[in-house]
Amino acid sequence: MIQSDEEIISACIEQFYDALRMADTKRRHKEQVKARNAIAVALLDHFNSKQVAVHLSRDRSTLSHMLKKHEDNMSYWEGYKDRYLLAKEIVDSLTFRHVEETRLAYLAVRKQFIESHIRSIHRNIEIKSNQLNE
Repeated sequence: MIQSDEEIISACIEQFYDALRMADTKRRHKEQVKARNAIAVALLDHFNSKQVAVHLSRDRSTLSHMLKKHEDNMSYWEGYKDRYLLAKEIVDSLTFRHVEETRLAYLAVRKQFIESHIRSIHRNIEIKSNQLNE
């Protein structure tokens, strides 16, 4: 089933927090901030900052800051790297699935068009053949 970007983002966030066995709150507790930063950066690899900001109830400048601090967080913020890798795995998986579903839907439409074109060619050949036989 093809989904909108918003549905995919929501699904990524939901699966991420479920995997952490943590509620998605807007609080500023250390573990919440760490999780929110990890999922935000993972989502920013596939979606624009406006889309991600809306879903995380943050503004785009906050996301820019998260992205800027990402490399330091990976090295120095205990537990961040594990959360980020989990978030990235979930986001990559769901977005890849979406791309594949979109591609399959496109190919199905393309197949129908080609089959219709082939039928049309067969009809034209039959008509021309009948005209030659007359």
